[in-house]
Amino acid sequence: MIERVAVAEPVDRVPMDSGAVGAQFGAQCPGRDASGSGVDWSVSPLRQNPRSMLHRVTAILSCFLHEWERLCLNDIVERTGLPRSTTHRILDSLVSLEWLTYDPPNYRLGGRPLLFAGQTRNHLGIRSAASPHLMELHERTGLVVTLSVIEGADTIVLDVVGARSRRDSVARIGDRRMAFKGISGRAILSTMEPEIVDAVVQGHLPSRVGGTVWTRQRLHGELSRIRHRYGVSIERTTDSSRCAGAARAIPDRFGVTAAVSLQASSAVPAARRGVPKWPMPLLVDSTRRIADEVSRDRDAWV
Repeated sequence: MIERVAVAEPVDRVPMDSGAVGAQFGAQCPGRDASGSGVDWSVSPLRQNPRSMLHRVTAILSCFLHEWERLCLNDIVERTGLPRSTTHRILDSLVSLEWLTYDPPNYRLGGRPLLFAGQTRNHLGIRSAASPHLMELHERTGLVVTLSVIEGADTIVLDVVGARSRRDSVARIGDRRMAFKGISGRAILSTMEPEIVDAVVQGHLPSRVGGTVWTRQRLHGELSRIRHRYGVSIERTTDSSRCAGAARAIPDRFGVTAAVSLQASSAVPAARRGVPKWPMPLLVDSTRRIADEVSRDRDAWV
């Protein structure tokens, strides 16, 4: 159960020296200066009034310098100088109120602050970077191409290319489903450590999807097979030459949160519907190029 923070509490730890925080953060993150990416930690709100809960919350949110930045609990404790238990309680409240999103083991900005910034969600950068590659992949394969992201235990569809109408589309923008239930979600889960996967799907297994009963053992077995297929997740059919769909996560040095999938249009008769094997190298190449594009954009922001 999430414990909400409602009242201020005394400080039981002296905030870490700002210079030490900046130097240590800069040393851990190559390419950033020793002051922590230009942040003047000496004017942290926490130092102005350490007894104020508002200042503590502000100090935590100020750790997220960019919308794509992901920090674990230890990172946030180190930057703010707040006690670990206090930080964890405030983070739980911020997640419940959608100021932050928790993708184990990291935290990132949630939907609420980005709505104030004029953005509907914090995935506009990857959607923009992926858009031309999704179009090219559709033109080369003739298949419906979908971009999805993971939020918590769910995947959300960000973009669909190649569906001329709702009847053609296998997915709609904004569709949400449990990550382990879809090929895109399983592609993303395959990039995570087993214990993180367990944390993401905790309480949701076993579960029946169509004629398949997903258990923890079955899921980990499938994720292992995806890793051995160069990260390609497939939905099988009775036809060995085709599959119902294929997806691959977009590799990202900041943490994999998105995937691209290929599926036949819903308008194709069921007997002929499916994805042949020949586009798989194109899918792998497309996700790699999207990752390069996203990485270049983020480097430009730092």
